[in-house]
Amino acid sequence: MSFVMQVGLIKKHKMNTELIEKHQELIIKRMRLDRFFSDFLSENELDDTDTNTQEWKMYKNKIKEYNDLSYSIKSTEYKLKNNR
Repeated sequence: MSFVMQVGLIKKHKMNTELIEKHQELIIKRMRLDRFFSDFLSENELDDTDTNTQEWKMYKNKIKEYNDLSYSIKSTEYKLKNNR
């Protein structure tokens, strides 16, 4: 095996390791947000007639964060799956 091929394999392995670590970090963040929603919704009763409250603003911000995080997780999973 040539030196160039060895270097390529090392770079690919490093990239896979970085993607796996990134994926693990994203999953942990999602688990924390899941916990937040569980606690938040059990403690707060959101009134669907008045969505201009502090609780709703926080909820909407966290939902956006959750959606962005979900996109990042799916993107990372795709890269892991197709990086062979």
